[in-house]
Amino acid sequence: TDFSARLTELKSELDSLNASLPQPIGSIKTDVSGYFVSGIDGYETVVSCSNIDQLTSEYLDTLKEGEVPQNAIGKIVSDYTWYIAAKIEISDSLKYKIGDVLTLKTTLKSTPELNVKVEKINTSQQQDTAVIVFSCQQMNSELASIRKGSMTIINNTYTGLKIPAKALRFENDQTGVFVRSGMTVKFVGVNVIYRTDEYILCEQQVSNDDVLRLYDDVVVKGKRLYDGKIVD
Repeated sequence: TDFSARLTELKSELDSLNASLPQPIGSIKTDVSGYFVSGIDGYETVVSCSNIDQLTSEYLDTLKEGEVPQNAIGKIVSDYTWYIAAKIEISDSLKYKIGDVLTLKTTLKSTPELNVKVEKINTSQQQDTAVIVFSCQQMNSELASIRKGSMTIINNTYTGLKIPAKALRFENDQTGVFVRSGMTVKFVGVNVIYRTDEYILCEQQVSNDDVLRLYDDVVVKGKRLYDGKIVD
């Protein structure tokens, strides 16, 4: 019931650990709390969260970093809300409106996707481009230190079986592909849910009938193909 001896032992261990720590050469105090980033790039004085209305194409094209103070050791990111400004074609900007909630795909390991909201859509003076400003509330050390990055707007998500577009065939008014089955090929119908010039996505159907299945050996090219044709 008496823990005094154990407490004395732990305090002695703590004093020993503290004595082994290197002594700081000095300290700097700040009036705000947040993420500390050990470095600045000069844009802190020219880009502010309070001037997102000014972020036009012309503004971004002429944007230059400000002077970095010689005695600066870093910066504090004090708010979880930050902004992404992206220059896009005016035709693409018409797909979005203020308040839209979207997902951005990034190249960052810590946050491959970001949940964002459209805050502003600023058109250029020539009316040919626009800057769409997203707000985001996800934050970590990698996001706190990034200034520029490649990001893609995810408008819709499709799930299906991906095959080359040139594999698509039309037989008896039906859309499908030829798949290899042993020494022969057979034609199976597909339901295309998304397509590009390079590939198509087909609905993955659960059926006992002849349908396209995962890992089927799809025939990409061939002449005079027909159902049941023997192939080498």
